[in-house]
Amino acid sequence: MKVQPKKKFEKFAQDAIDDAEQKEWESGRYGRDPKHAKVAKIELPDERPLPTSIRIPVDLIRDLKELADCEGLRYQAYLKMILTRHVRAKKKELK
Repeated sequence: MKVQPKKKFEKFAQDAIDDAEQKEWESGRYGRDPKHAKVAKIELPDERPLPTSIRIPVDLIRDLKELADCEGLRYQAYLKMILTRHVRAKKKELK
């Protein structure tokens, strides 16, 4: 059975939101005492996607399209998913 693209994307988005540290804060493991809380100044970075151009071999594009189709995604979205997972894993590994 083929996964619907919207459901697959929603799962990917939820995975991006769910991380161990967020769960620890929400569970109260890191504490909930208001005397240790302070207002944080938040500067929001520019979150717009940055267009980029890279040269990718045709065979790799074909493979990406084939794999993306199995996941119910377009190959550009699939490539972003792969890159995001790889970078998060590497950053976690380096900590």
